[in-house]
Amino acid sequence: MAYDVFVYAYPIIPSNGTNSTDMYDMVYRGVSEGYFLAGNCQDLGGTNYTEPERQKYLQAILAWKARFIADILLYNFTDYVLRPSVDKMFYRPKGDLSYQYWGSSPYVPELDLTAYQNFALLGLGQWQTLQSEEPGIFNITEVWLPNNTDAFHDYRKLARYAQFLIQPGEGEIGFPEIVTRNCSYPLQISAKMQHLQGKIHDLIVDYYIYLDQGNITIANATLAKVTVMWPELQRWVVAKSWPKQIQYVIDSFLH
Repeated sequence: MAYDVFVYAYPIIPSNGTNSTDMYDMVYRGVSEGYFLAGNCQDLGGTNYTEPERQKYLQAILAWKARFIADILLYNFTDYVLRPSVDKMFYRPKGDLSYQYWGSSPYVPELDLTAYQNFALLGLGQWQTLQSEEPGIFNITEVWLPNNTDAFHDYRKLARYAQFLIQPGEGEIGFPEIVTRNCSYPLQISAKMQHLQGKIHDLIVDYYIYLDQGNITIANATLAKVTVMWPELQRWVVAKSWPKQIQYVIDSFLH
């Protein structure tokens, strides 16, 4: 999201006069919580969910919405988000930033670079992270185990936002100008990989929902699909030379 791209332009100020909570962090965590809860509710769509289950997730979303709107009014989030600095940068610890953007990158923007050069620096960090993490992700065996699923899902999200920075999707912010040559084929491979990863991730989520419901037979059948589709994706990534596609994009960024 644009908020993450421009994080270094947002002043580090307390959310109020009595604590040291960073206003940026409050907005970021609030939005992230809503995104997470909405995703949980959406995940029910592929399963035989019950009305009480739907209501549980719905009430969680409505409670978050009420809290977030109250915080918007109390702390004037809107004014803060709409007023980034145009001539200063504010450096936060990498661990406080979104992993899909500057949080996983070894770089920080610089005032003496142009806007496009700084966006290219962000993209370079994203794709270098995809490169460094690729062997570990695609050598996972039991991808349905929670820690493995989280790593797998984070890699997919990083690939999606790294692609959007160059080739923006609907409602996303991106800058095609930050690459110096045509990257359409590597981005096409990235998009297909994300699609295949998404189908596997949806099945893993369904698997755990069925387990929680006590539908062991359906859960086992769902897991069986994962155990077939994951090795197929691993082979597909090799066949499409995904590491080579990553390197092509890395070598294409504006300096």
